[in-house]
Amino acid sequence: MTVFVGVVLTCFLGMVDRMDVMPMCDMRVMTGALMIPRIVMFGGCSMVAGGMLVMLRGFAMMLSALVGHKNLR
Repeated sequence: MTVFVGVVLTCFLGMVDRMDVMPMCDMRVMTGALMIPRIVMFGGCSMVAGGMLVMLRGFAMMLSALVGHKNLR
């Protein structure tokens, strides 16, 4: 077991050692990468809001039909 843990730690530390450090001055790349998820999230939220409006309209129509038809008898 100790050999397995040693091999895993050696591989992990070797990978971390080979990683390049991202410069902090070039943050516009990160903000540009976050624009697409923002657009997708806005589209998803608008779809959910539209679906909720459709459900509320259907509930209001069902309620008005239920209450309105009692007077016709």
